[in-house]
Amino acid sequence: MKLSPQKSLASKLRKLIIIISTCLLLLAFSAFLMIETISYKKSALSHITVLADVIMLNSTAAISFDDNVTGQQLLDSLKSEPNIISAKFFHINWTTFAQYGDLKKPHSTTDEIFNALKEQVLKTNQHASMITWSNLTLLSPIHLDQEIIGYLCIKSSLDSLYQQL
Repeated sequence: MKLSPQKSLASKLRKLIIIISTCLLLLAFSAFLMIETISYKKSALSHITVLADVIMLNSTAAISFDDNVTGQQLLDSLKSEPNIISAKFFHINWTTFAQYGDLKKPHSTTDEIFNALKEQVLKTNQHASMITWSNLTLLSPIHLDQEIIGYLCIKSSLDSLYQQL
């Protein structure tokens, strides 16, 4: 028994509507994921920047007087932030002053990322950041009387982004 041309056309239209609806739903879902990811990364960068600013304001005396204990206490206060992987104070000559976090792993994602951030900070004398799939790294100069006295580098995990999605 053959199908009538009308049923065949109706069947084809239903299939086409289902395919178009599926494609539009996938497109909408992809747009939602992209917007959420961008929004979260901007928010995380803003949060880490404010956190770095507060720590840097409190660290000027410790760095000026080479007080490693106070510098370490400031970085240890990052324990309350679960996404912070590591943080490091550097002297003006890039020697380590104090550090926090998993010291078994390298401080930054790669030396390439750290060197790129370092180059950007040296050019602009302002915050520099880089976001990868898994981490956010922020490098900031520490100023005292408009003179750079050291640097702060904070590395944060983006795991909570993927848990949220």
